[in-house]
Amino acid sequence: MVINQQTCDLMKDIATFPPLSALLLSFLILSILILPLMGWLITRIAKNQLYHLNTRILLIIHCSGIFIHCADRLFLHTSDLYNWHVAMYETSSCDIISTSERCFGLRLFLNIGLFIAIYTMPTLVLERYLALRQVATYQKNRTAWTWLVMFQLCLSTWFLGLIYSQTTFGGTTVYCIAAREAIPFNMLLAFSMSIVVQTVSYIGFRYLVHKNKNLKVSLQNRGSALTKRYQVEESLRSLETIAFPIQMMYFFEVFHSLSSFLFLNFNAHLSKPWYYFWMEISACLPEYAIAFLIAFVLQEKRLERKGITSLRKEMQVNPENYFDQYRKSWTTGQHS
Repeated sequence: MVINQQTCDLMKDIATFPPLSALLLSFLILSILILPLMGWLITRIAKNQLYHLNTRILLIIHCSGIFIHCADRLFLHTSDLYNWHVAMYETSSCDIISTSERCFGLRLFLNIGLFIAIYTMPTLVLERYLALRQVATYQKNRTAWTWLVMFQLCLSTWFLGLIYSQTTFGGTTVYCIAAREAIPFNMLLAFSMSIVVQTVSYIGFRYLVHKNKNLKVSLQNRGSALTKRYQVEESLRSLETIAFPIQMMYFFEVFHSLSSFLFLNFNAHLSKPWYYFWMEISACLPEYAIAFLIAFVLQEKRLERKGITSLRKEMQVNPENYFDQYRKSWTTGQHS
């Protein structure tokens, strides 16, 4: 395949551009740290019986998406940095230019992991809505996660399809990236719909928090069965635990979509090294992953302390009513 000198010079400019190399190195270091941490968090969530099974599976899939994304970054950025700082000086800038097939393969799982992680929020909101609608029986629902995961995968696949629909093979590329520098309608549609989906999900999340709090007060006032009250408490706990991560994911995806569209729109006014630098900045999932892990674990610990304190207060204020409700719940369970 014939490569002209202008392309070789551009490849050299990118390879010797310090801000981009520093950014990829930071992503590489973060990815090395995140992989074992995500494995630990997946195990922690899987063992936590206080979450409903469906919630646990969706949270595990979210962490798995981050894991896939960072694992791909490990290979992609190691390859790029080696080519730029070792291989190029042993051969030439022309010899390190990638084929479109290599770039597609290297970047594919990065984007798969990204969109799986991003579109966990809509499925979590749907799962918590289902828990609210079936408050009396949802504790026995162990299968809803199957269609929720299918919905999430379909949503992720649709957005990936829009982004990759303009991909062509048989050529070369100086930097591996899925987004085309021209802005076709499908890219605009992908970024716009992503913001719409995340915004609707976030509004739905706030609605669920409000409804569950009202339902909790209503069930307490009516002296309803402990099973219903437990389900509402479990739902509120899940909502509170994912509240900050959902806010972070919402702002991350709005930032990702808006900034990607902005940099694509004005790429003609940027040098190619700066353009690729800003496009990488817009997909800062490793930074989100670190913030998510810290926020999630701290929120879990805070809610554990809050739950123990609330239980002690309830038993101190009205122990007879508490155990009476427990006996009724046990009796009902024995006869059902």
